[in-house]
Amino acid sequence: MPGTKLWDRLQDERRIVDGDVGDLATGVMNFLPDRPIADILSEQLTAWDHLYAPTQFLKRTMRCILDMRPTRSAMGEATPPTAPRKASSNGNLADSLLQLRLLGKIVWHFGLASQGRLEFWKALWTVWRRNPSRIKRFLTLLVIGYDVLCFTEVIHQRAEPTITTARIKAAA
Repeated sequence: MPGTKLWDRLQDERRIVDGDVGDLATGVMNFLPDRPIADILSEQLTAWDHLYAPTQFLKRTMRCILDMRPTRSAMGEATPPTAPRKASSNGNLADSLLQLRLLGKIVWHFGLASQGRLEFWKALWTVWRRNPSRIKRFLTLLVIGYDVLCFTEVIHQRAEPTITTARIKAAA
């Protein structure tokens, strides 16, 4: 970040890269690191793999949901007034179809195709049993998580050639 002590130090050391640096996931940085780029990227991929492994993500999401209080309606409290929604001729059907499609994607990815499918069903059952008013939020977070898991694969695809190239250059 320009104007910070780190920026000033890197600029004094002539390690700032000017211009468009591209995509950080591919190992292109806005400064010249003092460590091998292959090591940095490998560590980054390891961190992504650990943080966004399906079972790790499921556990964190379930813990988050279980730590939430039940919804106001589930606790029998009055809900605060909300602004009236605009009526849509086919919005409800379109929303329902979209939600059904997303539910199918989540059940397929986490509950059937994943190696952690048992954890998915355990987490779903636990949330259903201990905080059922938050089941919709749980599934919504899984949809978001699915996108992050897909992005993790993209990061691997983009970074692996850079790692390979950096290791070849380092060996030469």
